[in-house]
Amino acid sequence: LRHHVHTVNHWVASVQGSLEDLEDAQREARARADAFAAAVAETPQQAAARAARHTLWAGELAAGLPPAAQLLDLGSGDGAWLEALRALAIDAGGVEANEALAVLAQQRGQPVAAGEPLAALARCADVALDAITFAHDLLQADAGAAGDVLAQCMRVLRPAGCLLLRIEPVPYRLAIAGAFDADAYARAAGLLAAAGFGAARLLAAAGGCALLARRPSP
Repeated sequence: LRHHVHTVNHWVASVQGSLEDLEDAQREARARADAFAAAVAETPQQAAARAARHTLWAGELAAGLPPAAQLLDLGSGDGAWLEALRALAIDAGGVEANEALAVLAQQRGQPVAAGEPLAALARCADVALDAITFAHDLLQADAGAAGDVLAQCMRVLRPAGCLLLRIEPVPYRLAIAGAFDADAYARAAGLLAAAGFGAARLLAAAGGCALLARRPSP
């Protein structure tokens, strides 16, 4: 019996070691993928178009926010969008799952934390924020999962709070290459309506668009 227990313990330790090795390999693979995505460069024309879009969208959003508004951006990427928001004195912070991109954003002077955006949203208190913004890839999952994301946004936003959804191609989102198309905004608008948000405004710009909607007031 003692020998049997020893054998089982040895087997369990071996399995645990193998699982730890697998987890280490997965972390290393993710770090390599993150670094590769962060290194993908825009052309000067693409960068200029993205900056113009962000300036337009940030201005439209800021016009509907109260003084000292608090904003959370989910999936902040390299921090360019936060940079446009903060240039208008909006108190904005963000969360980015790609650690290499979070570092780039921090190097730009933007308050972007490395972490899972949806986990950060789930930790927010009820009716705590005046605005939430994010890129449309967070809604690329099935409609049920997308509905859960928007339900969390509805919970966290204050009455009449703003939700801005950016639909644009960016160089570092390799996993959704080709996902940007003419129908993306229509699907997103339908999801927003189903989640109970008010009618979304379409903010068109060169190379992309944004949807701006509000949580209804009581």
